Amino acid sequence: QLPPGTSAANRMAFNADGIGHVLLVPYFTTNGDNKSLLNIVNTDLTNGKAVKLRYRNALNSDDIFDITVYLSPGDVWTADVAADAQGYSRLVTEDASCTAPSAAYIKEADNGRFATGRVLNNAPAGTREGYIEILNTADIRPFLNDAAGVQDASKPNPLWAAIKHTGSKAPCTPGVVENPNLLTNV
Repeated sequence: QLPPGTSAANRMAFNADGIGHVLLVPYFTTNGDNKSLLNIVNTDLTNGKAVKLRYRNALNSDDIFDITVYLSPGDVWTADVAADAQGYSRLVTEDASCTAPSAAYIKEADNGRFATGRVLNNAPAGTREGYIEILNTADIRPFLNDAAGVQDASKPNPLWAAIKHTGSKAPCTPGVVENPNLLTNV
């Protein structure tokens, strides 16, 4: 049974405005001095969003960087990708939105460097151009559903509270943002 106010998703349709559930950025490059900047906007002013962000390389569509970005209602997430001194692409963001893995972990683990484990000869060049997949994986509503599938105002959604910006920063509550089970009732 579908939640009230929704309809079945039974076909894909192109939206020239660039708003939708699946967005494909056909090309990014960090060759030479190039940087690729990315902004993801949640145009929904009520619900948060869980957005899967995948960078894939140009040669074989190998997954070279993969995170989930959690956006508050009306939120914007920004990042850029540039080559580091060794020629690897790396993601850099100072954004206060929640991510899984966390922004701190991304910065600490290889300094946001894209993976080469699946690219030809494990070469850094395999990370310097490709395309980006942006997938809206869940609407995160303020309240959990009751047994009938309707939001229950007496059941605050802990994931929504963890990603909702207060002032200019989301709390990104550890143990909540990383818990994939919370996406089953959003």
